[in-house]
Amino acid sequence: MDDNIDVDSSEQRLAMRKRHVELGRRMQRVATVALAELEAKIAAGQPLGLSREDASALLDAGAKIERAALGETEYDGDTSSPDSLKKLN
Repeated sequence: MDDNIDVDSSEQRLAMRKRHVELGRRMQRVATVALAELEAKIAAGQPLGLSREDASALLDAGAKIERAALGETEYDGDTSSPDSLKKLN
């Protein structure tokens, strides 16, 4: 990458946004495949191999996506409760 890029250039900002959009979409595709694999393991009764932190991150991300889709922007609950994750381990 060129360190002499004018970051104030509207062309450069547009190029960056396009790269970030594509990167975000690619990451979502990978995550979708990973989620389907986890769901298949659940259906087969296989262990997921997730840490508490991984399960908590999934729970938190899913809740955020659901709230955003429903038009809610605030949430004061804690999705990282160990009690809510006991069934996942």
